Amino acid sequence: MCLLSLQDLPPEEAAEVILRLHLGDRLSGGQIQNIAREMLDEKLWEEYADLSLHERLFHVGSLLHETFPRDFPRPDAICVTLNIKPMNEISRDILLHHANESFYVRLVADGIDATSALSRVFDKQLAARSFPEAEQIIWISTVSEQTCESGTVELIGSGAWFAALRSTKSYKSHAYPDETV
Repeated sequence: MCLLSLQDLPPEEAAEVILRLHLGDRLSGGQIQNIAREMLDEKLWEEYADLSLHERLFHVGSLLHETFPRDFPRPDAICVTLNIKPMNEISRDILLHHANESFYVRLVADGIDATSALSRVFDKQLAARSFPEAEQIIWISTVSEQTCESGTVELIGSGAWFAALRSTKSYKSHAYPDETV
């Protein structure tokens, strides 16, 4: 019923309705109008300047593509499964007690080329003590197995950040979580 109701509207107007519903608390009316027009041609869940809105824009884009498949681009999130094997006691401790989004983003970055979007855009944050943007890069993280010997985690995020990992089979990493104060 939702899709049929939206299809009664022109695509741009339907986009405004969905954006108001999902992002009305964060965006002004003018921003919503601009984004509604831009979403017809662009993958804003990868390109919008405010990273904290990417996941919500992905959900909006998914609904709009389902409603108007010829008018809105197909959303393309990526699910990455990492099998992590710690090589020493410090790594085991991180895996068991301190693994978080900043750790996982650094772990992914170690497995991709330095010319990838993730490495180029966040090169300073990847090397820093704190990486608060990591929480917006990884939309969902799910630990499915975790022991002293290994761990498995699934990460979901934008293809803009994770696509470069597709051809990677295995690698070594020196990833670390953010330092706590």
